[in-house]
Amino acid sequence: AGATLSFGWAAQELPAEGMLRMSVRLPQIPAGAVSLAALCDGCDTIVDLTSSFTLAAGKDWQTLAIPLRCLGSAYVSGMTLTTTAAIEFELDSVGIVAQATDDDCTGPF
Repeated sequence: AGATLSFGWAAQELPAEGMLRMSVRLPQIPAGAVSLAALCDGCDTIVDLTSSFTLAAGKDWQTLAIPLRCLGSAYVSGMTLTTTAAIEFELDSVGIVAQATDDDCTGPF
């Protein structure tokens, strides 16, 4: 069975050129899909993180940097990380940073 991990905060506008930065460590490749979505009114954009988690598997701490524009809204009250299968991983930090990027929204991040 899959799982959901949610991070919440008071709704606020995020920087237009910002990124969500996460430091993760996984002992093995995920058995299913891993996705990220913003918590906000009318949000329906889902960012596929499966390739990022697959590349991070079996390595030391890896930092993922997901452009906030990929989440489909500037006014957000949190994020939800969802998996379609059981997964084991460590999460060291999650933060929003103001940083310009030319990266697309398809990953890996």
